[in-house]
Parts: sequence; C-alpha cells; structure tokens
Amino acid sequence: MKTSLKKRLIPAAQAVAGAIAALFALAALNLTMAMLAPAHAAELPGLTMPHLAPMEIDVTAASYHLTSYARHQYSQDNPGIGIDQPLLGDDASMMFGIYRNSERRTSFYYALDYTPWSVAWAGADLRAGVMGGLVSGYTRHKVSPGVGLILKTRFPALDGAGFNLIVVPNQTPRMRELIGIPPGSGFVGLQLAIPLAAG
Repeated sequence: MKTSLKKRLIPAAQAVAGAIAALFALAALNLTMAMLAPAHAAELPGLTMPHLAPMEIDVTAASYHLTSYARHQYSQDNPGIGIDQPLLGDDASMMFGIYRNSERRTSFYYALDYTPWSVAWAGADLRAGVMGGLVSGYTRHKVSPGVGLILKTRFPALDGAGFNLIVVPNQTPRMRELIGIPPGSGFVGLQLAIPLAAG
C-alpha cells in the first residue's frame, strides 16, 4: 500500500474505531441506567426516570436500488449485523455495524436516527423520521456521509421484534455541493430488528 493511501486511510480507520468505542460506552451506560432505575426511583420522590428502550440487534438483509442501472450493476443482497442503541428514549438512537455492500465489499457504518412521528396500526408500532451518518467500503469514497428516511416497525406480539426500512434518495451533484454526499443511486434497505430484552 502506498504511503499516501495509508495517510488517508489511517485517520478514517481511527475515526471509525473511536466512534464504535464511544457507542459501546453509551450502550453500557444505557444498560446500567436501565438496571439501576427501578431500584433508585423509589428512593428519590418526584424523580421520573426516562423511558429506556431496549438495545436491538439489526440484521441487514437486502436493498432495492432506485435506478435501473444500479439494479443491474450492483448486488441487492446485503447481509450484515449491527447494534441499534436508543439514547435514553424512543425518539433517537445510534446505529452501527457491518454489512456486505452492493459493490460486494465490506462496509462499516454508524449513524444517528431521529424518529419523532409514531402511530399504532394493524398490530404494529410504527416510528418514522430521519437518519444520517457515515459509511465506509465503497470504491469511489473510502468514507462517505449519508442521509435518508427511516421507518421502524415493531410488533408487540413478537416481543418488540420487527424491521427497519431505510430510504436513501438518489444522490445528485447538487447534494455533493451542499453537504458533500457523492452522486449515486438511491435505495430502499431492509433490516430485521431483534430486541435484546422485551420492551
């Protein structure tokens, strides 16, 4: 590997490692608070502990690209696994993990999502909102930013298991000018979500 390439990759790798370490620390903090909250809430009259949603395992499964050339050129099968760590509530969470991207390469991702809109429908709890983060492993850009929409569907009858639909629009040259996102095909991604504890 050339020295110049190493200089570009090392900071990116350090950033990814640091972010993942920080997320694991936050996950541990959330779990600790979840275990301590019931015991200490009674000792502090007037204190209302925030709702602590369960951490989830996200199993990345597949994607459907929004342009015909991408559906022919890229793989729609994207197996992977990650963690969805709520941030002391239901409205926001951090997501990080690994998957096989549509270029058939390994990608690492971490993202924040904010899902303030919720509704119960047909036996499911639906939450919708926006997400943004960073992803590695694509040929044109070693680490790229990304933004999109997310719909989280959970089934109480299945102990809170369900799925995520992630919608990333087609990336235009204008998006690159505004927020640095490289041009490319948008997609709809599917993840299966499995809570580590019943909600």
